[in-house]
Amino acid sequence: MKATLEGSKVVHGDDHPETLSAINNMAVVLASQSKFAEAERYYREAIEGSRRRRGNDNPRTLLQLRNLGALLQQQGKLSEAESCYREALDGSRLAVGEEHVDFLHIASAMAALLHAQGKLADSEAMYRQVLETARRVLGDTHHQTLAMINELGMVMHAQLRYRAAEVLFREALDGAMRTLGPDHVTVQNASSNLGGSLLGQGRLADAEPFYLDAMASARRNQGEDHPTTISSINNMGVLREAQGNLADAESHYRDALERIKRVLGEEHPDSIVSAYNLAVVLRKQGKLADAATFAREAVEVCRRVHDNEHPYLLDSITLLGVILQSTGNFRDAEPLLREAVEIHIRVRGSDHWQTAVAMGSLARVLSGLNDHAGAEQYLIEVERIYRTAPGVPAGRHQYGMESLIAMYTAWHAAEPGKGYDAKATQWRAQLDNLLAATRPASQATTVPATQPAPMAPS
Repeated sequence: MKATLEGSKVVHGDDHPETLSAINNMAVVLASQSKFAEAERYYREAIEGSRRRRGNDNPRTLLQLRNLGALLQQQGKLSEAESCYREALDGSRLAVGEEHVDFLHIASAMAALLHAQGKLADSEAMYRQVLETARRVLGDTHHQTLAMINELGMVMHAQLRYRAAEVLFREALDGAMRTLGPDHVTVQNASSNLGGSLLGQGRLADAEPFYLDAMASARRNQGEDHPTTISSINNMGVLREAQGNLADAESHYRDALERIKRVLGEEHPDSIVSAYNLAVVLRKQGKLADAATFAREAVEVCRRVHDNEHPYLLDSITLLGVILQSTGNFRDAEPLLREAVEIHIRVRGSDHWQTAVAMGSLARVLSGLNDHAGAEQYLIEVERIYRTAPGVPAGRHQYGMESLIAMYTAWHAAEPGKGYDAKATQWRAQLDNLLAATRPASQATTVPATQPAPMAPS
């Protein structure tokens, strides 16, 4: 392909449409091989050539900007991706209008980026606006409309609005079944996502047939080593883990990870998800040494292939820090969890409940290092966030108070006579008041604050 490209440059020149098409095709191939830096260089070359040949607001130039944004997003370069999408969106609005399919394509990509940035309300609003136009212009069962319905469902899922997600996934699945057929990859993805929304509602028996159908269809139609099949194997691990069948979950995660490395390469982004999931389930089984190995692998691959603010890196370093904490290795856990807190604050904000999870994990490490004053500073902030932030899962506020009580109790044991037992008593009284005000909901099992925010399966 490089020979074809160089030949086109010699025969036609750098800015000829055939040359620009060859440059773009080279970028696509390199991206599929996870050679992101090289792919980015070719995408930028194609865009600059298209600007010179066609102009900044030409639809082809704008779609190439969108493609570059998608590649940057895949690498975790979210701010750079946003700049590309916004330029493409503004240009497309002027060049073809908001009801053109190109504009809808770019706007959908922008909404997906907002989702990746954790701006879920903004993402939802944009998806709803674009979806309304797509329904009117393309129809309810057009493949692009169905994709937007599915993506909006994923935003609902991320907001823990599982019932709303279920409604959207069912619409996407029914529409894809009617228009694309039962064996189309869109059907497989919608089926898997629907299983995830049912899983989020605790309806494990209802979820299982959708996961099994997605995996069987992928194996039958795409083959054993197709990325869709590998994703479905990983998702079956998620289901088995939720069912408490940790050995079976471990087997699925190992299978998925081995296939990803063999077929897609050891540094493919999907390897991070499977290594992370495998580390989580190993930790749950008490296999902490193995869990640390795979969590460290996820961190190392993330650092090589993603931006230093990518959500996968954030989740992976948090998990590794928590595992090291569980082994009593507080010294190595502390810098990881400090980094996690710093990234959380930059990416998700200082008042996000997942930021509070990272702060709580760091506080427990500081307590293990007998830095109770440092732990207190974080745990006071954790309790405030759990009490006031939107979207906090049930049980988190209770756990935040329990963490404060445990910290003050340990501090009193280390330094008696300084009033830390009284502070523990005060927080215990506040916890009793919270439980009295929220029963029977509070009788549910407490959510472990050391559990990192799960990474969405691919």
